[in-house]
Amino acid sequence: SLAMDAGSLTSSLSWEAQTVLRFIEEGRQKTAPLRLDDLPFQRANGEKGFLGFTLIPLRREKEENSECFLFGADITERRRRENLRNEFVSIVSHELRTPLSVIREGVAQVAEGLKGPVTEAQLQFLEITQRNIDRLSRIIDHLLDLSRLEAGQFRLERRPCDLASLAREVVEHFKVQADKSQISFQDKMPAGLAPVLVDGDRIRQVFTNLIGNALKYTKAGGSVTVEIKQTESGLEASVTDTGIGIPQDSLGKIFHRFERVSKIPIPGVGGVGLGLAIAKELVELHGGKIGVESELGKGSRFTFFLPFVSEAELLAEYLAQRIEEAKRTGSFVSLIFVKCQNWREIESREKPQDLGLIQTQIQDVLSRVTRDALDRIFPYTEETLGLVVVGVDKAHLQAVTERFL
Repeated sequence: SLAMDAGSLTSSLSWEAQTVLRFIEEGRQKTAPLRLDDLPFQRANGEKGFLGFTLIPLRREKEENSECFLFGADITERRRRENLRNEFVSIVSHELRTPLSVIREGVAQVAEGLKGPVTEAQLQFLEITQRNIDRLSRIIDHLLDLSRLEAGQFRLERRPCDLASLAREVVEHFKVQADKSQISFQDKMPAGLAPVLVDGDRIRQVFTNLIGNALKYTKAGGSVTVEIKQTESGLEASVTDTGIGIPQDSLGKIFHRFERVSKIPIPGVGGVGLGLAIAKELVELHGGKIGVESELGKGSRFTFFLPFVSEAELLAEYLAQRIEEAKRTGSFVSLIFVKCQNWREIESREKPQDLGLIQTQIQDVLSRVTRDALDRIFPYTEETLGLVVVGVDKAHLQAVTERFL
């Protein structure tokens, strides 16, 4: 009966009830199961808890709506354990970073002869030590990234990005390694691709992981192909290798934490299986999808899709996230529009290629008056910026606007 009433929500329902009803209505339009996690509620003992729901639609292909099974559970304890785990991983990783930096610096000084003469045999030993220190450092970085991603503490800094140029930078980074391994790169990235709004550093991390893996599992004489295609809704990037391939029974879990492309030890190939899990989280954080096709002995093809998103859509997306968080915590969120009154005058006298730089400079000036780490500024139109301010109620909002003057 809840599903039948989902289309006629009223203000008399609580925000939590409306959320569940919207979830049911959305699920009735789907053919695949749907999940809703972390819905807050008050437990019988007065403590704050969290509910999780799974909806399984019973829908035939031609039906517009369907009946469904809805399962709900108190996930408070599970969420508490996950938070403890993430906090533990984060603390341990941070604590390891400092002594690791000291060890790296000490090894470097000895290898450079700053502490006395070093023999050839000693230098080889120090180089092995340095490589293992770097490997441990990467593992710690991956653990920290995964911990922040799972805790929802990862912030994207989206900017217009030439995806082909970014991919070529990563390929250039691996060129020496590829030449040494006698592996060739194939470039299938056409000119004139539309820019996409992404966090360039994070998407570079995705390309680095996929191309690095392709080189690891491809033998001498093989090749790695990087391709980008443009569709109506976004850009599709793929990394294809002629390597050892992935067993069919492993494809479904290859993006899980601590899963490796090959469980058979390969000389010189390290890693603990966190890279693909992080790549998946980063792509999905951009609203995209990532997948893999593979055949044993013939190679693998990893593909990820990044949708085109407008600045106004980014503003709406971020504002919705902050509103949901404010509802959960009883906090405040505000939206301030800042308009450049003489923009048309600026537009008439400046070169078109300089207008983007001027907009960025205005945005940078406004960012200096923000106080909270979650305050964000988004271009809304050519002459208007939208500022999302968190933790400030209506009574104190005037003080925020006065900082712009």
